[in-house]
Amino acid sequence: MDTGPSLGAKSLEKRALAPVVLGKSLIFALLLVAFHIVEETIRASFEGQPLSAAVDGSLASVLAYAAIFFVVLIPFYAFQEAARVLGGDALWDLFFRRRVNRIRLVEDQAIEP
Repeated sequence: MDTGPSLGAKSLEKRALAPVVLGKSLIFALLLVAFHIVEETIRASFEGQPLSAAVDGSLASVLAYAAIFFVVLIPFYAFQEAARVLGGDALWDLFFRRRVNRIRLVEDQAIEP
C-alpha cells in the first residue's frame, strides 16, 4: 500500500541522480559555509578582533565560498551516487581494472512500471 511521498532516505534512492546529487551538494556546501563562519568567528575572538570582522564584513565573500563549495562537491556526490546505483565495485572496476569482461549493469530485482 502506497502511503504517499516520503522524505526519508529510501525515497531519495528512487529519484533521478541529478536532483539527489545537487541536493546533497547544496546541503553540504551550506554546512561547510556554516563551519567556515564558526571558524572565522573563533579566529577573530582569539585575535581580539570584533565579531563583525569574522566574516570579512561581506555577504559576497560568504556567497562566493558557498558557490565554490557547491560546484566542487558535485563530482564527489555524482560518483558516490553512481557507485551506489551500479552496486558493489562496478564503478571502481570501470576506472581501474582492465576491461576484459563486461560489467553487468542489470538489476536483479523485477522492474516495476
